[in-house]
Amino acid sequence: MYKGFGVFGFANVVKEKSAAIEKSFMKEYWKIFTSYFILPKLVITATAFGIVTFFSLLFYSDALLLIYAVAFAIFGYWSGYYWKRRYPHPAKPLLSYRADRSFFSLQLSCLLPWIYASVKHRFDWVIINERFEIAFFVLFFTLIIVFILADFEAYKKMYDKTRKEFPLAFQNK
Repeated sequence: MYKGFGVFGFANVVKEKSAAIEKSFMKEYWKIFTSYFILPKLVITATAFGIVTFFSLLFYSDALLLIYAVAFAIFGYWSGYYWKRRYPHPAKPLLSYRADRSFFSLQLSCLLPWIYASVKHRFDWVIINERFEIAFFVLFFTLIIVFILADFEAYKKMYDKTRKEFPLAFQNK
């Protein structure tokens, strides 16, 4: 009965089961993530984007992009710090939960406006009109923040569910 398994036979079974559990986790995670984008939140986001863009265009200056980048960087690092303190990794690894969230993309995206601004000023490039440039960056920051908040919400719900289902995995020795 077990001749077909050989030495590494159960490794394939474990690998397939791990893949199925991972797929189930990601499916549930994606369902929670997309449920964040409901009509009232989209209207609030669009209104906030419109207001910030209007005032940005009204009081336009070269320093405004830097101010947005600094505010965004502070938001990014603060939220990453808060997240690691509020939701620590489980003490034991779980197949049904991905605790490898470092939100590195958030920290990397904080650098994009600075990279763009330094290239623009260094080489005196004007890719788009400056009025559209500020609107573009406000849109960029708004979308990144909304996706981060949706990601945090989905991660929090999955964390709470996993912590409730597997309390021993979160206890330290």
